[in-house]
Amino acid sequence: METLTLKPNVQLVNKGLICPYCGGRTTLSPGRKYTAKDGLVWVCEPCFAWTGVFKGTTVANGRVANKELREARWYVNYYFSPFWTEGHMTKWQAFKWLAGKLRIPQKDCRLGWLDLKQCNKVIEVSRKFLNH
Repeated sequence: METLTLKPNVQLVNKGLICPYCGGRTTLSPGRKYTAKDGLVWVCEPCFAWTGVFKGTTVANGRVANKELREARWYVNYYFSPFWTEGHMTKWQAFKWLAGKLRIPQKDCRLGWLDLKQCNKVIEVSRKFLNH
């Protein structure tokens, strides 16, 4: 499989530092302003898009997401996590399978990096696999 070389702006989008909707820089803010959870979030105020950070860090979980993408991510987790939590395959095998379905390199197959179109594809193929 061909390796995808990310452009710097895509890398910054995936790191939560640039908003994929308006192209503006994001800022680090208290999470309580946007979500019920404590902690920090990277946010684009004009787009009302945000993402959390890995616990104890300021490293974004992925790209900032608007309401539609946040909802899609919830469904991605709902349908995709049973692959390994219910023993259908290991987590590593699940991500390898998913990368093939999305036609992206496995190293770029991170749920927090997925856009809305990719999330919808994950939901579709996961539901088929699980017969839902």
